[in-house]
Amino acid sequence: ELAIQAANDSFSSSDRDIIAIEVESLRDELLAIANTRDVEGNFIFSGSKSDTKPFLMDESTGVVQYAGDNRRLFTAVSDSRVLESNTDGTQVFQPVNRTSTTFDLKDIKAAGNYNFRVGDSVIEFKVASPLSATEIKASIESALASSAISSSVTAELVNGLPNVQLVLTGQAGVALSGVDVTQSDGDSTPVNVTINATSTDGVDFFKMLADFHNGLATDTRSDIGRAISELTSAQQDIAMSLGSVGSKLN
Repeated sequence: ELAIQAANDSFSSSDRDIIAIEVESLRDELLAIANTRDVEGNFIFSGSKSDTKPFLMDESTGVVQYAGDNRRLFTAVSDSRVLESNTDGTQVFQPVNRTSTTFDLKDIKAAGNYNFRVGDSVIEFKVASPLSATEIKASIESALASSAISSSVTAELVNGLPNVQLVLTGQAGVALSGVDVTQSDGDSTPVNVTINATSTDGVDFFKMLADFHNGLATDTRSDIGRAISELTSAQQDIAMSLGSVGSKLN
């Protein structure tokens, strides 16, 4: 909910600063849950290291590290039945998949207006003369940021023509070739887009929260937009995991 609010165009930087404070408070609450003890004083989410506080935060950097382990312990409740008696904290507050896809943006050959699509959004940018890799990169990045799309852009001139790559991260969407657009300051030429490579990395739960907080603090719309889908996925996973833990304790 906070991520959706923060992505609202009507919110100012000051509004997002307030949400950043709320995110800090939420992180502290989740950290307290992650370090919960049972009635016997054992840490619930530290794996087999029940006397070790599982999640430790560096106060100077805000980085959270897991100090437990992933060993599974079982307790016999009858001659024929055993129950898992501990919980691996990383399975509850588990990493979120963050996919990065690299696209080639082709057919940028001269000064003018260009466009391509990311999901339902048409991304329009301008190319000035003479062609400059630095200016093309900045123009595309600005257009993407205004649409709150988490991305990075690289550009270089090869034989005088731009070689441009776009990397979309998280659930930013799929880049597609552009469309013909007629406008008052000149037609917008569609860019041909092809997929170059795709990779997926697991992002630690508390690192994901930190990235969201940093996006709010720096008013980086792309990081805020990425957080919406990642937090939705994490919320569902945590709810299911905590439900499983509750059944063990009962």
